[in-house]
Amino acid sequence: MIRRLLSFAIPMAALLSGDALRGDEWGDLTGRFVYDGAPPIRKLIPLSKEAVCLTRPVVDESLVVGASGGVENIVVYVRVAPGEDPPPVHPSYVMHAEDKVELREKDCRFEPRVVLLRTSQSLVTRSFDDFGHIPRIDGFRNVQVGAVIPAGNTQTHAFPLEEPVPAPVSCSVHPWMQAWLLVRDSPYFAVTDERGKFTIRNLPAGEWTFQFWHEKAGYLQQVTIDGAERQWRKGRVRLTIEAGENDLGTIRLRPEVFQ
Repeated sequence: MIRRLLSFAIPMAALLSGDALRGDEWGDLTGRFVYDGAPPIRKLIPLSKEAVCLTRPVVDESLVVGASGGVENIVVYVRVAPGEDPPPVHPSYVMHAEDKVELREKDCRFEPRVVLLRTSQSLVTRSFDDFGHIPRIDGFRNVQVGAVIPAGNTQTHAFPLEEPVPAPVSCSVHPWMQAWLLVRDSPYFAVTDERGKFTIRNLPAGEWTFQFWHEKAGYLQQVTIDGAERQWRKGRVRLTIEAGENDLGTIRLRPEVFQ
């Protein structure tokens, strides 16, 4: 059974049940972000001096709105405040705790645009182009990454420290190349797809703070739910997760949020 979260329609203090964490119960959090206006036109990036990159057109991907109005690449993750216990990890995440997560360099662009990585995992940067790239990752807490990756080669990087927000990824050779890397201790994160949808699975039942972020908007603070405008201070919302499916519904974002 899907439980629709209507938590934005009343003051936050009235939303919290105060129930103790039910560690033997787990729930999924879902939602969909929609651009509340005419979809913006994605501009071509001029590459006249980089003919080697013209295998496919390169467009500005800082704001991607799908055909159905969904906003892609919004990052959602559990935020644990100083002094607060982190959420227990569901057994389904244990087998992936030391996975290698890939960031591809192909046709002079990064794929995917947003990479989600746990501190226990490794990031593999892989070049599929016939020429080299120099990916640079400017973390806030981890050591900066910046090394040449020759054509067809890979490099593996460790990020042992949690990052508070996604870190920018760029290429020192091709300045239009851009991606983002979120590094967290907890596996409870997600990024919206081309429909604007996200799902965080197997959250422990209880009260948790969720952070919402997008590269053009930063913290998502102004949203519209069921026709009513809401303010998410610093892009954070405290929610009570119950066993089963917890649905935020459709969250609309006005164009000015991204300006």
